Amino acid sequence: MQKGIATIEIIIVTMIIGILMTAAIPNAKNLFDRVSLDYETKKLYGDLRYLQTVNRAATVQMTGTSRTDIQSQNLKLKIIPLNKKYRFMSGKVVFGDEHTIRNIKSINLNFDINVDRDELIFNHLGQLTNNQSVLSGNITYTSRFGRKTAIVFDSVGRIRAKHFIRENN
Repeated sequence: MQKGIATIEIIIVTMIIGILMTAAIPNAKNLFDRVSLDYETKKLYGDLRYLQTVNRAATVQMTGTSRTDIQSQNLKLKIIPLNKKYRFMSGKVVFGDEHTIRNIKSINLNFDINVDRDELIFNHLGQLTNNQSVLSGNITYTSRFGRKTAIVFDSVGRIRAKHFIRENN
């Protein structure tokens, strides 16, 4: 009876592992791409909903809470698509940390009016506005593999996240 492993057995096991790895690596890349796109979309969506809520709450009496500092703040979200970053601002003051959007190929801001498209402001009704009129449109993220998601704004103040299918490869 043989004690030990023959060279041919090691080669066969190595080949099987190699074949399994070539099948698993592209699937892992696709999974990472989908998870990154989903995370970044949900993060921006949550931050936009927070901003919308703060601007709605700034018009009501804030009794029974220790957060009285938000009453007078006109918060906005400044998006810098080329640098893939966004941050909360009030005037020129930055609130919190700047968020860097990772593993996303591009960000497109598509609104019906071209004025100050990188500064998102919600009015007291929770509608996206450019301080003159209510905006509707979307922010689209495109992943490295061509998948797209969009956060859609309508004129009555609703925000929705939509997932698109992969367009290429």
